[in-house]
Amino acid sequence: MYDSNQGAITTALTNTSTAVFTEATINSILALVSSNDADPIVVDQVTVTNNGTVEAAEGTELVFVSVSDTAQTTVTVDADIPVVLFQGAGGVNATFGSAAATGAEKAAADDPQGAPGDPIERIIVGTAGEDVITIADDKGTHITVGGRDTVNAGTGHTIVVAAEGSSTVNGGGDTMIQAVGDDDDFTVTAEDGRAVIMNSQTGVEVDISNVQFVQLDDGDALIFADNDTEAAVANLYQAVFGRTADAGGLDYWFEQAANGLDLGSIAGHFLDSAEYTDDGLTDAEFIAELYQNALGRAGDAGGVEYWIDVLEGGTDRSLVVAQFATVAADHVELQEVNVVGSVTVVEGIVTG
Repeated sequence: MYDSNQGAITTALTNTSTAVFTEATINSILALVSSNDADPIVVDQVTVTNNGTVEAAEGTELVFVSVSDTAQTTVTVDADIPVVLFQGAGGVNATFGSAAATGAEKAAADDPQGAPGDPIERIIVGTAGEDVITIADDKGTHITVGGRDTVNAGTGHTIVVAAEGSSTVNGGGDTMIQAVGDDDDFTVTAEDGRAVIMNSQTGVEVDISNVQFVQLDDGDALIFADNDTEAAVANLYQAVFGRTADAGGLDYWFEQAANGLDLGSIAGHFLDSAEYTDDGLTDAEFIAELYQNALGRAGDAGGVEYWIDVLEGGTDRSLVVAQFATVAADHVELQEVNVVGSVTVVEGIVTG
């Protein structure tokens, strides 16, 4: 066991693999163990054999764990170690924590931004081999995987970074995937409650179950709705704000819809939120913006006239927004032709 600092840790990780230890991953590690370069980081290096246990002395913040280069090593890991970095070519079958605990109820403000999820308390980076990472508790966990890896998420907040190679992610309580690319790069296939996303530029695939949000580059995301109602909720973000939904807010509003809050009421919350700043638009301007945001085009004359008449007849704007979001979600051509956004309905994508 020894003390290190941010600079030394950054250099060591970058020299190991720039593909796995991206700037974002290194920053996440440093944020968890140190506030500045002057702070000492307590580091340990251990070697474990098959069916062994990874343990660390009290106060240890980061552990390099060496496993076999020739065969997969099965280990259990002390749940209190903040950062665990596996090293070895044979792969690891690692279980973190004991029997799954009941996660604390997440608070979420009544706002379309929602809650960002529980804080990350643990960071895991797998080996160069084929890994199985199982989270058996509710601790917020950030996992970086390589090729042919499998992640079984816990009951808490889990972020899975698909760094390189294809992988399988079985989600848990609140699981989000981060993948490289934008939405135009990906094809989506779905069957029996699972979805497979493939980046056509890199060939990387991620097999997904019980996960509804895949964060992509530049604010893009792939969203998996369990039903048409969830798809419409997801499309409200595009219709009202002109952007893809964020994971925390989407999770919150999905829950509100499941509890019986209707789409028009949810749209009303969006229009009343601090993020929405177009209250002063005329009816014509409002409809024009909806066409662009929700459908990606200017409205045709007949459609625009129809919706303006609807508003002038006294219909609340929130109900019109709900109609546009529903049309986009259903991919129905009712004077609307192009659908904006990357929302896919996969029945059974969430369980429990």
